[in-house]
Amino acid sequence: MDLIEFYPLSVDYIDEFSGNHRGIIRLFGRTKDGQRICVLDRSFSNYFWVTLENKGAVKSVKEEILDLKIHERKRVAYATEVSLEKKKYLGKEVYALKVEVNNPRDIMPLREEIRKMGGVVTCLEIDIPFVQRYMREMKLNALALCAVEGEEIENSYRSLTFEATNIKQIGEEILENPKVLSFDIEVYNARRSPNEEEDPILMIAFSGSDGFEKTIVWKKYSGAKKDVEFVNDERELIVRFKDVIREYEPDYLTGYFSDGFDFPYLRGRADKYKIKLDLGIDGSNVRFSKGRGSKTAKICGIPHIDAFKFVRRVLAGELNLPAYDLDTVANSLLGTGKSGANVENLYRAWDKGGKAIEEFCEYNLVDAKITLQLTEKLLPHVNEFIKLCGLLPEEITRMSYGRLVENFVLNNLEQFNEIAPNRPHSGIMNEREGKKIEGAFVYQPTAGVYEDVAVLDFKSLYPTIISAHNICPSTLTDSEKEVNKSPEIKIDGTDTHFCFTYKYDGIFPKLIREILVRRNRVKEMLKKDKKDPALNARQYGLKILANSAYGYLGFFGARWYCKECAASTTAYGRDYIKKLMERAEKEKLKVIYGDTDSIFISLGKGKSMKDAEKFLKDVNNDLPSLMELELDGFYKRGIFVTKKGDSEKGAKKKYALITEDKKIKIVGFETVRGDWSKIAKEVQEKVLEIILKENDVKKAVEYVKEIVKKTKEGKIPIKKMIIKKRLIKEIEDYVAIGPHVNVAKKLVKRGETVGAGSDILYVVQPGKGNIGARALPSDEAKIYDPEYYINHQIIPVVERILSAVGYEKEDVTNEQKQKSLGDF
Repeated sequence: MDLIEFYPLSVDYIDEFSGNHRGIIRLFGRTKDGQRICVLDRSFSNYFWVTLENKGAVKSVKEEILDLKIHERKRVAYATEVSLEKKKYLGKEVYALKVEVNNPRDIMPLREEIRKMGGVVTCLEIDIPFVQRYMREMKLNALALCAVEGEEIENSYRSLTFEATNIKQIGEEILENPKVLSFDIEVYNARRSPNEEEDPILMIAFSGSDGFEKTIVWKKYSGAKKDVEFVNDERELIVRFKDVIREYEPDYLTGYFSDGFDFPYLRGRADKYKIKLDLGIDGSNVRFSKGRGSKTAKICGIPHIDAFKFVRRVLAGELNLPAYDLDTVANSLLGTGKSGANVENLYRAWDKGGKAIEEFCEYNLVDAKITLQLTEKLLPHVNEFIKLCGLLPEEITRMSYGRLVENFVLNNLEQFNEIAPNRPHSGIMNEREGKKIEGAFVYQPTAGVYEDVAVLDFKSLYPTIISAHNICPSTLTDSEKEVNKSPEIKIDGTDTHFCFTYKYDGIFPKLIREILVRRNRVKEMLKKDKKDPALNARQYGLKILANSAYGYLGFFGARWYCKECAASTTAYGRDYIKKLMERAEKEKLKVIYGDTDSIFISLGKGKSMKDAEKFLKDVNNDLPSLMELELDGFYKRGIFVTKKGDSEKGAKKKYALITEDKKIKIVGFETVRGDWSKIAKEVQEKVLEIILKENDVKKAVEYVKEIVKKTKEGKIPIKKMIIKKRLIKEIEDYVAIGPHVNVAKKLVKRGETVGAGSDILYVVQPGKGNIGARALPSDEAKIYDPEYYINHQIIPVVERILSAVGYEKEDVTNEQKQKSLGDF
């Protein structure tokens, strides 16, 4: 019997090919001395729960289950063991039979028959993935050092293979400095959207965490750098792609949008040449699975990380970027972007050949290097979510906030002795989706400019409400004794309330409380070392889980969906914010605006920051444990713009503020979206800057007048008039044909391939007809329509700002104000 220590990186299972077709767990990883290893574990049985009407049904149901044999696809589905356990389900004690199976695939056919048996209430945890069940039951974390006893066996895998008799995690130590290999492909792009059936892959670049760099290209040029490798054709390029990955033996293979583009394109081109993409350690091909809205490329034994998905799904809330292309994300997270080459000219350089290609080989390599740096920056976040949620790296990097919350709860469910609900089927989800609850309270501002604005914010309002009032599906009760009763809630036109027992801790309140306490502790540690990547990742992971819990409880696809919990949380939120506003007014603090978890107050004459700080202290003394009101910021000046169609009422979530050190914070304005021209964005930002920094409204008006004048005279550069809008579906699926759809049709006519996901760049031309008819692709446009840009781009982005300070559209366009009926 041998003992080996290793770090598991990827885990799956296979069916035994002979005998009883048992499910075999495979753990792929790296030994302490750097060898690749695959550990086979045949010892673990998957299971599910059968809840019973009463204890009297135990004997008969147990016997009936053990007698059950279902012939399924050349094998027999049966229970290997059935045992009675006293468990809880949604806080209530239940009699439950634990039904163990020989193969995970046996659960569904067995469940179909068992739920028909007399005395059975339901079957639960039927959809917990086998690998996740195994990792949690065995108390193993991906990346954490494990010890395995067993024997080495011979097989065809590209690794040492070990048959386990015993395996356990032996500490918190994780794999340091994993080998990461990034790749990026460039394709022939005469069309706006390349077609994998016709347009070849021209080059592939790699960048490794140990400094390895390589660009493979199938057209030669002189004076190439040493990291450039020439091959004869595309077929050989794809074969070398496989060779490089096999030779490098990465712990992680990473790309940027590699699930959505690189791997599907590689598969399409490989199929053309009948090449297998057999990158798996067991010799298997890259597998493609389809989740909600996107594909995933999976490689047996090698975690494939699509950095784009992790950034978009997990980090986007923190980054809040206008776009999530590689250049924008890299500039935000790394402080550096892509190379200066214009990739739209790649096909021209390729057709020309020779040294013209060199610039794009460099561009390709820079993309791979940036993707590597980005992935290495993200790995501390991945590591923390692995510990928190008990998942594998390739799962963590593709999960939504809701799924992260759900897996965090599953990973901690053992302490509550609870059985998890099943995921809802489509019928239940459709029914839930139609049920709406009342959201947050918003106090609309009076439009205008305000001086000395303090923003007071409830720290983690919804998580602390859930914790303080014990709101949970497991504490929801019809009793009104020993309960927390929610404020009144209007459901289907009727006022009601919900009750949550406080006799015991609910699952969500207890876990959230632990998260909040841990995060506070981590933030204290960060004060000593603000740049510690592991601590920063830990506090961010804890923050995401806490802040996403409320949304999860109201999500129609959640296991622990609870409309009553979600409605009660927002009801408490409305109650707290309204009472806070009333209290502020009593203290003569003028409330300008209130929204969800914060209020904006103008200190005005006779009030100072000391008054605001005293108010904060008094409020916090009266709040429940963990709830806290804090000063989110103090701003020298702020502007709240008018609501559309109302010259006095302010719009919600639409304001701009300036700090004492001249930093401007803009929330909710049009140009935050991507489908405005550059000139519109520039004008809006400049107007806000003049009003907030200089407090000079007249100067802002004069500035807009000057831009309008230059636009009429055609003096604004045409590149500032380009509008970019993305197609969100295929051209033929559009019913309402906007300008970008019309331009997309024009691009198709000139031979380009465009479709869902394509960015359409256009400029509106002068002339007759609707805007769509006058929109031209940006590379064809030589002039622009001044009237369109003045009335549909420039004025709309400043009209409500100017209205808030007493000016109207006519004041900057020199048009005569149209008289209303009341003027006669």
